[in-house]
Amino acid sequence: SEVTRVLAEMGRVARHRVVVADLHRNWIALIAIRVLTVVFGFGPMIRFDAPLSVRKGFVRGELRAAAAAAGLPARERWHPLFRWSLIGEPTIRRGES
Repeated sequence: SEVTRVLAEMGRVARHRVVVADLHRNWIALIAIRVLTVVFGFGPMIRFDAPLSVRKGFVRGELRAAAAAAGLPARERWHPLFRWSLIGEPTIRRGES
């Protein structure tokens, strides 16, 4: 997948860590973002883009599985307000070739 290829390249060029942050694909987050963008009067672009971003986010295990497929040792963590982070180790540490 494209995500796997990107993570593999990030692992290849990283010096210290690979950090990825994204949204949690979840129906509660989707409803909440739709309501909040209307209540706070955001423009049409944000009202369209914000729910789309949630729909394109990850669910538990997807980031970790993509990192494993990319050969990137990493841990996945959930954060409040429907967010994921992935912290990975570079494939080759600089100076250790």
